[in-house]
Amino acid sequence: GAGDAAQPAARKLRTISVVLPCASEKILMVNTVRSIYENTPADVLAEILVVDDGSETPLSTLWPADDADPSGVAGVPVGGFDPSPNAGHWGKIKQKVRFLRHEKIMGLMTARTTGANAAMGDVVAMFDCHVKPDKNWWPSVLSEISENYRRVTIPVITRLDIDTWKEVGRRPAPGGGMSACYFAWDSEFKWANNRFWKPGEKRWVPVMSGGLLAMSREWWVELGGYDKEMKGWGGENIEQSLRIWLCGGEIVSLDDSYIAHMWRDSSHPKTLKHYNVIGSTLRNRWRAVSAWLGDFKAKTLTFPDFRGFRFPTPAEDLQAYAPTKARLQCKTFEWYVDRFANIFHKSGLMPETVFQLESQRAPGVCLERTGSVLGHAKVAHGPLSLAPCNKDERLQFFHKANQAADGECCSGLRGYDSDQCVRHNGQFGGGSESIDTAVCSIDGSNLAQIATLGGDGRIVLGGHHDRCLQIVPASTASVPPAEGEAKAQAWDLAAVPCDRAAENSVPKPKVLPKWNRLEERVSLEREIYDRMKFSMSSGHGEVKKVNGTEEVGPR
Repeated sequence: GAGDAAQPAARKLRTISVVLPCASEKILMVNTVRSIYENTPADVLAEILVVDDGSETPLSTLWPADDADPSGVAGVPVGGFDPSPNAGHWGKIKQKVRFLRHEKIMGLMTARTTGANAAMGDVVAMFDCHVKPDKNWWPSVLSEISENYRRVTIPVITRLDIDTWKEVGRRPAPGGGMSACYFAWDSEFKWANNRFWKPGEKRWVPVMSGGLLAMSREWWVELGGYDKEMKGWGGENIEQSLRIWLCGGEIVSLDDSYIAHMWRDSSHPKTLKHYNVIGSTLRNRWRAVSAWLGDFKAKTLTFPDFRGFRFPTPAEDLQAYAPTKARLQCKTFEWYVDRFANIFHKSGLMPETVFQLESQRAPGVCLERTGSVLGHAKVAHGPLSLAPCNKDERLQFFHKANQAADGECCSGLRGYDSDQCVRHNGQFGGGSESIDTAVCSIDGSNLAQIATLGGDGRIVLGGHHDRCLQIVPASTASVPPAEGEAKAQAWDLAAVPCDRAAENSVPKPKVLPKWNRLEERVSLEREIYDRMKFSMSSGHGEVKKVNGTEEVGPR
């Protein structure tokens, strides 16, 4: 089941209002409206609410005249449609459209709120103003939300070519594609892509990406809408996802509901936004954390991006959340952690311990993500190198992560406070072989990210029991220096046979490819979790030791 609460009685929901927040989208708005109209039955589509968020030219004035050439609007081809619909087609579409206008830019969340509050359909679908839904996008939306009016649905997001107005690329298999995300401690969201869920199960979504979703109008009202103090765009998807799950709702990805979406591309001017962004995404993310994480917000404050909120003056005013929390009897964040145990416990987002990794071959030399950052790396892959061990360097700390083949943790190594996992690139022994980091595939499906740290100190790579991570003399160093930075730079990382002693080992005797864990400690998020669970169990817990340190945990 989705959670602890009893599921509400089923309702028969029949109609959908589609809300489109649009800011100077122009032809994209026209094409999106037409796509929705032509791919949704008239008795299902209650209305299309175009919320014009401060466009310089009111979008309602850009709607084509009823006798306009249907194959083009304002000189821009309308691709992907029947080139010769019946006369009066634009007028028929407009009968389903309501234009609501903000005279100045209010931001995405306010625009969605304006539309959702005005909606008359049983279900409110919120889309971006540059999408093309598949003709079968809607049946599962109605059936799933009818089954539980507190259920929010997410489609599978595909790619839209706005020049042809057609979906492009190969559709993902059921359960694939871009729909499900997970929560990271820096109040970011990462794509999980539903790879955890098995056939026959509902594909529960821990965090939605935010742009495309549907919920019952009744649940929208009960939830209390968006945080009115959040401005602009960004962070609202995190806040809403936590609000939905913690307050008795659920979010599910639909296998058979496809919506093609235009992705912004700096090399394609037509895709770029034509409005000014207002508000602060960072502050929005912090409000989400402040509202829903409880004591866990101390973890978010450890990230450099949030240093400005460590001593806030004034503190965030969260009084508006109180009525919703009381009315819906919302749960606390540790419930969410346990609800998504496959993410937090079995994929390493709640690491038991964190540690440095020191090479036994060159004592004093540690793994480091030199040149990388804490939190969201904003890159697909990053560097992995060697540096003098420094217990104060956060980029030197790692932990076990990514699900193993048996569904438990762990098969890989993740940089602590990052989205990066150790990766072995290329064929073992091949000319292009390299060791670096990449955005973690937390379900363990990426064989290149298998880096299993055993009790004997070996890091087995790629699931090959005969290849381990080791340091080897750099090609630029004939004799490795003895100390400091130069010593670290004299070594490179490589995959070597796990059972063969290194040649020319320094110091003698020859050593196997093994690593020591230094400065091992319980992670802050685990400390908070154990404290919360211990408190909830009214003092009944057990104490275990990690490197001599007592750690309190639930039975």
